[in-house]
Amino acid sequence: MPDPLDPAVTGAEFLRSLTGGPPPEDLVDRIGGWDAVEVLAPTLVDQPLLTVAVSLLARDAGRAAATGGNLAQIQPAALALTDAVLGSSDPLQFTQNINTICAETVLAGMVGPKVAATCLTLAVAPRTDGDDPPPAAVIRHAVALEALARLAVQGHASKNKLLGVLEDVAEPQPRRYAQAVVRTVGLAFDHWTADEDVADVIDILTGEKAPTYKTPPAADVLARNDEYHRDIAADALWAKANVEIARALRSTQTAQMLDRLTAALEALELVTALDDRGDAKMLRSTLRLLQDLLLSLTGSPAPQDAATWKASVADAEQAARQAREFATGAYGLNHWSGDRKLAVLEGWSRLATDLAWLRDQLSRDSLYDAAVVLDNVLAIYSASRSYAVTRSAHGIETVLEVLRPAIATGFAARAGMLRHLNDHTERLRQRVTAALEAGNDASELQKRLTTAEAVLGDARASLLQAGEPPGKPLQQVADIPPLLAELFGPHASLTAALTKGRLVTPTSVC
Repeated sequence: MPDPLDPAVTGAEFLRSLTGGPPPEDLVDRIGGWDAVEVLAPTLVDQPLLTVAVSLLARDAGRAAATGGNLAQIQPAALALTDAVLGSSDPLQFTQNINTICAETVLAGMVGPKVAATCLTLAVAPRTDGDDPPPAAVIRHAVALEALARLAVQGHASKNKLLGVLEDVAEPQPRRYAQAVVRTVGLAFDHWTADEDVADVIDILTGEKAPTYKTPPAADVLARNDEYHRDIAADALWAKANVEIARALRSTQTAQMLDRLTAALEALELVTALDDRGDAKMLRSTLRLLQDLLLSLTGSPAPQDAATWKASVADAEQAARQAREFATGAYGLNHWSGDRKLAVLEGWSRLATDLAWLRDQLSRDSLYDAAVVLDNVLAIYSASRSYAVTRSAHGIETVLEVLRPAIATGFAARAGMLRHLNDHTERLRQRVTAALEAGNDASELQKRLTTAEAVLGDARASLLQAGEPPGKPLQQVADIPPLLAELFGPHASLTAALTKGRLVTPTSVC
C-alpha cells in the first residue's frame, strides 16, 4: 500500500495502474483512497495525469450518488482537484477539465460554486483598450465565461453576475471569446427572460455599435476591430436570430410576435449571405412555414377550415431533411453548444412537421391522428433548450393563443360534439353544391362530405347507446393527452368532449 502522505509514491502507483483502457474499478483503493488523491492533487497542475484524475472523480462521484454512497468522503479530494484545474495554465487541459466538471451533474453540484467564483474573475473580456491578447489567454477567458454560464443554468452561479460580465464587454473581441459571448447570450435568452439590452453586446462584436475607448484608437486597433467583426459576423447573426425567436415566442401580442419572427428571418438571410450554412437554411425554412401559418390564421377573425392553413407537408419534410443533413455533417462536434444547436434544429423541424401534419389530418376529418400529433407541439420549445436541468415554463404562449382557437375549431367540427359536427357537415354540403353550380371539380369536397356524414351518423347513434362508449373497450380509452389538455385548458366543454369521445390510446408515439 503506498504512503498516502507521499504524493510521489501515490503518483507513481497511479501511473502504473493505468493500462490504456478505462481506469480499473478499484484504482482509488490501489493508490490509497481519496485521502491520497487529495494529497496528490496539488502536484498535478498542468500535468496530463490531472485530466485522468478528474475523469475518475466524475465517474466515481456519479456512481456514489446513484447508489446512495457517501459523497462527503470524496468532497475534500474533489475540491483539491478543482484547485489544480483552476490553477492550470495549459489552455487545452483547462478546457477539457472544466468541461468535465460542468457536464457531470453530480460533480458540478460538489464543486460548481467554487469553479464559478474563480471563473467569474476570469470570464471578463481578455481584450481591453485595443490590445492584442495572446491566444492562450483568450481561450482561458472564453472557457471561463462559458463555464460560468453553464453553472448559472444549473443553479451554481449567479445569473445576474454572468449578465454583468456580458454588459461590460465594450469592444470587439478575438473570435474564440466572441464565440463564448454569443453562445452565452443565446443561452441567457433560452433559459431566462433576459433584458433587451443583454443582446446589445452582439452589436458591439459585429461593429453595429461603436466600441468604447478611453482615448482615440490607433489605426492598427481599428484594423484589428474590422478583422474581429468579420470573424464573428455569421455566428453573431445566428445568435441574434435565435434571440429574436425567443422574444417572438414570449411576445404578448400577435403583431409583435410576427415582427420578431420577421427580424429573425432577416438575420438568417444575412447569415446565409455570409456563409453557406445548413443550420441557418433549415431554421429559415421552418420559421417561414410558422410565419405563413400564423399569418393565415390571424388574417380573419372568423374560424378557418384547416384546409386553408398555410402549412405544407412537403415544405415541412424538406425542413426535416435539412435538419438531418446538418446533424449528419456536424456529427462529432465536441463543443457543449454543438448539442444545443442540434437539439434546436431537430426541435424546429419537428414543429414544422407536426403543424403541417396537423393541418393535413384536420382537413381530412381525422381526430385521432391529429390528437397524437398535437400532443407533441407544446414539447418542441422546451426540447430545444440547451440543458435538461431547466425548469422554466415561459415561452410560446402567444403562438398557442393563435393556434388554440384554430385547432379547437377543427376538433370541435370533427370530435363528436354533435351540434358543431352537424354544422360542419352542412357547411361541406353547401360547398359541394356551390362548386357543382359553378362547374368546378367537387370530388375532393364530396369525399370529405361523405366522411363527415359517416362520422355524424356514428355520433348520433352513440347518443342512443347506453353502457360502453364507442371505440375500443373501456380499459383502452385514454384521458386526453397531458399536453393536449394544457393546450385546451380554456375550453372546458371541448376537453370534456375529447375525453369522453373517440380518442383512444395510441399503440405508438410519433
